[in-house]
Formats: sequence, C-alpha cells, structure tokens
Amino acid sequence: MFVIIEMKKEIDRISQINEQQVTTVLDGVSENVMSKIYKESVLKLLLYRKEWLVNWYMEVK
Repeated sequence: MFVIIEMKKEIDRISQINEQQVTTVLDGVSENVMSKIYKESVLKLLLYRKEWLVNWYMEVK
C-alpha cells in the first residue's frame, strides 16, 4: 500500500511539470555544455516521458 501511495505522489508531482519549468532549467545550462538543438531534444523527450508516465498510471490505477 505504501508503494502505491508513493507512486501516486510522484505521478502527481510529475504531472505538475510544464514546458516553461523545463525550459527555465535548460536555459541555465551553458551552451558550452549543451547545444540549443540538444536542449530542444531534451525538452521534447522529458515532456513525452511525462505524458507517457501519467497516461500509464491512469491506465493501471
């Protein structure tokens, strides 16, 4: 039961993340470390994974 409650908390937390928040974090990373194209790819990947996790959780709960 504890695991289910913790999973719900994490899914709720993940579902609150939005594109602007991720962009703000990525903008803080120097272009010497991560190129603009790579940042765009990371943004798309993170948003896709967020959507996938939330959808998965809705199906299994």
